[in-house]
This record gives sequence, structure tokens and C-alpha cells, in this order.
Amino acid sequence: MCVPFVLRLRAFTTADELPLPEDFLRASGVPLHGSAPAGWAERLLTGGRALVLADGVDEVPTRLRSRTETWLRSLISAFPEARYVVTTRPSAVPEDWLTGHGFTAHSLLPMESGRHPRVRRPLARRGPGPARTPGHRARDGGRRRRRPDAR
Repeated sequence: MCVPFVLRLRAFTTADELPLPEDFLRASGVPLHGSAPAGWAERLLTGGRALVLADGVDEVPTRLRSRTETWLRSLISAFPEARYVVTTRPSAVPEDWLTGHGFTAHSLLPMESGRHPRVRRPLARRGPGPARTPGHRARDGGRRRRRPDAR
């Protein structure tokens, strides 16, 4: 199981530097970022139990892209067991922009109208509250479908 750190790169375009692991929770917008034990994010990264999602390279001004690449390269070098996903619009950077660092380019297919059912409630929930009440199946009238493309 991986803990995701969603880092929206556009949030750092005015910052002097990109976040270090100890700042990942705050940078991800997690309200309880101060409650994590010291070194927690680094331990997850080192142990391969973290997923760093660097979202929106296309939203980083061209003049700051080399800084972003250096930041990613340093993270990968320091934490090679962690998992990394970098998103961008295809036209923003060359397809081979990060291939030298072990990345492979992938494209997402557009969602076709009518093919994907609407999401009616969160897929997972943690903490107190009725995550799965005894009658949870009855609420959807038994209409749950299994789709081979959804895992």
C-alpha cells in the first residue's frame, strides 16, 4: 500500500524552491500536516511505500521547468524505491522529457459519455463514520456493476 502525496506544481511557481519530503503533507493541502511524526514522509519514501504525484508540469512556467526537473531528479536519486507519476498536457514538454530518469510516457484516453457510471459516493473512507453500514447495498437498489476496466 502506498501513501499518495499529490503535489500540484502550479502552487510552487512563486515559491523559491519546491517542497522537501517533510513539507509534502502541507504542500498537498492535508489539514493535519503537523500531526505526522518527524521523518514519516522520508520513511515512506525510503521504504517504497509512497507515491509522489507531481501534477501539472505544463502549468510550470518554461523558465522554471529545469528547476522542476532538478527537483524530481534529486527526489528519485534520494528515494529510488518510491513511486512517481508526473502529469502534463502532451504539448507542454517533449515526450522524452524524463525518459533519462526512468519515466515512460503514457496517455489517458478521454472518458466517453454514457460509458462510465456516475460516482455516487467516495470509494473509500477512513476514520469515524458510516463507511459501510449494514444496509449499504440496499441504498443503490442492487444496481452495482462490475466493470473489467475499473479496478
